[in-house]
Order: sequence, then C-alpha cells, then structure tokens
Amino acid sequence: MAEHQNSLRCGRRFWTGSKTYRLSQPAAKGHEALCLQHLLTIISADGNYRLAFGIFSGKKFMQRTYLLIFAFLAVCVWSGLEVRAQPRLYGCTRSGFETYPEAEKRPVIRYLDAARKVADKSVRVFFEGHIDQLYSAMSLSFKESHTEKDFLEKFAAYEGQIGKVLDYQYRDQAFTYDNPEHIDLHNGWVTTRYLARASGWDGGVIIEVNTAQPDSTPLLTGIEILRFDAATSVDTLYPKGTGEPCPWIKGPLTITPIN
Repeated sequence: MAEHQNSLRCGRRFWTGSKTYRLSQPAAKGHEALCLQHLLTIISADGNYRLAFGIFSGKKFMQRTYLLIFAFLAVCVWSGLEVRAQPRLYGCTRSGFETYPEAEKRPVIRYLDAARKVADKSVRVFFEGHIDQLYSAMSLSFKESHTEKDFLEKFAAYEGQIGKVLDYQYRDQAFTYDNPEHIDLHNGWVTTRYLARASGWDGGVIIEVNTAQPDSTPLLTGIEILRFDAATSVDTLYPKGTGEPCPWIKGPLTITPIN
C-alpha cells in the first residue's frame, strides 16, 4: 500500500483532459507528514513553485520553515475536508499490476509500456539539454497554460539549484486512477520515475515524467525535478515493489482499455 501512497500529491489539483481532481489521503496514518515532506521538497515545472529544504540557512531558514510547516499542515487538513467535493484518486505501481493474471493486466501493462516510451524519450531530451524541444513535445493543454519562456526559466531554476544532471536510470512507474472498481485508462495518468545524480547536489534527484492517454497516443503532460538529501534513502521516499496486488482493488482487475 505504501509504495504509491508516498507519491500522492497532497492538496494538489490535476487535470487529465476531462476532469479536475484533488489528491488527498485523509485517513492515511502520517498523512500530514507526507504532505509536509512533499511540499517542502519539490519544485515543479507545472508553474507552482514550492520551496525546498536547504534554500534558506540559519535563523531565517528556521523562521521560514516554521511558517511553512503551519501553512502546509493547514493545506493538508483542508485537502482532507475537500475530499467529499472532489473525486478521490487511487494509485498502483507497475509491480502491483504485474501480480494479476495476464488477461486482466494486459491492457494496463500495454498502457504503461506506451507511457514508458514517451517518458524515456522525454528524459533523454532533458538530459541532453534540449529544453525547447521538450516544451514542443508537451501536450496542448500544458502549452495553453504555460509559455515556452516560463518553461525555460523553470528549468534554468532547476539547474541553478542542482547543477547538471550527470546520469539517470529508470526507477519505477505508477498509474493514478479514479475508480478502483472499474479502471478507465482514458481518465488516469502515468508517472514514470528516474533516479539521477546532479553535479551541484550531494543528495539524490528524482525525475518524474507524467503522461496521459485519452486516445491512441500518449501525451506528455508534465515533468518534475525532485531532490532529497544524502542522508535520505530513495527507498524511504519511493519503496520498491513488494510483489503485492494493488491495495485499493478488491477482486479481479476490471479495465476499460485504450482502443
């Protein structure tokens, strides 16, 4: 259960092409800590800057941190209160889907394979420094709300904080959906993660590539750069697959495939 819950975005809205969702875990143990961990760690290319540990130092850092802790815990509580008004989201890693019989899992595994191809290409373009080409590959909905200038500036900010990405390797995939009783692949999205090292950061870096597939072609809908300090194990933040079925799905997989 924990392997994908740790990646859910507390109080953050996502648009999948037809619906807007808010991710929340109001009943999960340690929910506030997960919210705080995420909101203080990530700086996102979706246009919403979030402060990361290590930006401030000394007394100023502590003052800002306490203020952020109070604000972010309030956000987490509010996200729990809003869960009735907005659809709840669920998630499962690739390893979870792979535990099901071949006939049941085939549509979602094909979906994940298609997403992986787009993600691999996108992260390679990012690694080679062709950020303008990366923007060109983004979905139309992304471009409608983000200019190329803003996109380039965001990635320049990434590089200013972590330096150049030296290398990367595939880590895992997860699919986020809105109905565990019947998964419609048209209405979810895939997050493909890569573990990386960067020249200006002693800790680790996670590159997350988000894709959606409302029809026959996967769309690149977002890319995020996350960092964590050297004392933190990536397995703590993103545990490897346990070989257990998807936690929210009771019984067989029921899936509407992409035609």
